[in-house]
Amino acid sequence: MNILKIAFRNLNRQKRRSILLVFAIAFAFFVVIFMDGMTSGALNSMAGEISKIVGGHVYIIGSKKAADKNADDSAQVYMNAEDIALVEKTVKELGIDTVYIIKRSRSSGKLIFEGKEVTSQIDGCKFDEEKILHDSILFKEGSWEAMKKENAILLSESIAQSLNVGLHDIVLLETKTSKGQLTVIELQVEGIAVNRSPFGGITNYINFDYLQKVTELEKGSIEVYSLFLKNPDMQEAYAQMLEKKFGEIGPTASRALARQISPSQPANNVLKQLEEGKWKGTKFGVATFYDFAPQMVTLMNTLNGISFGVLVVLLVITMIGISNTFKIIVHERRGEVGTMRSCGIMRRHVRHLFLAEASFLSLFGAVCGFVLAVIAMQVISFIPIASDSPFSVFTKNGYFTWNLSVLLVLLKFAIMLGLTLLTVRGSASRAANMIPAEALRSGK
Repeated sequence: MNILKIAFRNLNRQKRRSILLVFAIAFAFFVVIFMDGMTSGALNSMAGEISKIVGGHVYIIGSKKAADKNADDSAQVYMNAEDIALVEKTVKELGIDTVYIIKRSRSSGKLIFEGKEVTSQIDGCKFDEEKILHDSILFKEGSWEAMKKENAILLSESIAQSLNVGLHDIVLLETKTSKGQLTVIELQVEGIAVNRSPFGGITNYINFDYLQKVTELEKGSIEVYSLFLKNPDMQEAYAQMLEKKFGEIGPTASRALARQISPSQPANNVLKQLEEGKWKGTKFGVATFYDFAPQMVTLMNTLNGISFGVLVVLLVITMIGISNTFKIIVHERRGEVGTMRSCGIMRRHVRHLFLAEASFLSLFGAVCGFVLAVIAMQVISFIPIASDSPFSVFTKNGYFTWNLSVLLVLLKFAIMLGLTLLTVRGSASRAANMIPAEALRSGK
């Protein structure tokens, strides 16, 4: 007996009922795939935009401690030309695929204006060379041309509001030199950037050469060497490879320890480890974007949990509908089942017939839902989003993106099919266990 052929023919006998079941399954699958694709794309875009602002996917930091310092003294966080060459050689040897490399000076201190103070991170950038920074910054006031001024500073919108400072105002920066001496400098606000994410206020920017002069850093040195990866999903793997390689060369901070001690902010603990102890030469530390912004991981896990919860609810509702429908189908086809059994059709073949019908409905509905979700997401991805829109942080180059994992999609297909078969199994077994004579009498 060709079970699949008969099952398909049976579905065509009740087209309206079959279409309604397919529609219910397709709707459930559409919602789940659409949510997964759009939220994953939005989070990836958001992570990409924030990584541009923060400065990369993988960060390599070095610190030195002078011979006259003891284990409790502060170290100097910087890498000289020799360290930079070592880092570049290591990155090349490990075959790390990058699209962009950033070398910055960095300082932290207090920004002061008319009695108001804000502690903030200041990055020294070579604005003419950092095209990726140009792409990620949206000026509320000011321009890149104005940032060419030696003591110009580009503030985030949130910092500017906290200080109540405007364009061209003079703010003070209280910071320390590379030798730990306190210094205060005047900076002129020549740019205020729109906060395009909750992390928009993390970093403010001044000219690379000017910050080096202020902090009295050794010429040709940098504080941060960061990598923008071709595949951001590889940042954890590459960070582990780099940490292992640097550990073979000399003292290195432990990311695993940092995550144990400070799970909410592991990057801060990596930086703390670069201060602790006594060593010769350069002590390296490696951190990923997610070590600086672990909230992104929490957000992704939360949204994945919500998506899974929606999937469960929709599947439960859909399975209840399928279960009730197949109970009715079995009841209506008692006479047909009796005829089949009296003609010598085995029980397992009857059971497989109903399961095959359910499988057809499940797979066809899931495929329809998947196709509709992809079409809907693709249409949305063609809609331009204004750069000053609050949704722009979730876009890539002004457009929403979507992203689906093939494995997760296949897993959802399998879950849908498995639950459908499990739901219909009871009705199929009842049909298979009917006594032919009784089924023929009740089916008349």
